[in-house]
Amino acid sequence: PSAKVAMMGELDLVHETQDLEVRVVPSVSDSIALGTAVVNPVAGLVAFIVGKALNNPLDRAIGFEYHVSGTWADPAVEKRRRAPAAAPSGPR
Repeated sequence: PSAKVAMMGELDLVHETQDLEVRVVPSVSDSIALGTAVVNPVAGLVAFIVGKALNNPLDRAIGFEYHVSGTWADPAVEKRRRAPAAAPSGPR
């Protein structure tokens, strides 16, 4: 996939309005691993495995959040901030 998109909020089908928080996280880690594999297959495989093991930290670092509100015919889209990277869970 080119990106992961998550939406949370309210949608009014009768009045055709929305109030949504949208998070867009582009998928670039797989592309980088594939590009590296063309030059060096072993390095590409390692990049792919490390990216998956760490839950694609590069993808999360460049994600964005938006607030979408208003009518479907004239939505208001406001860029919020970069999507925060998920904090590691568990005891330290």
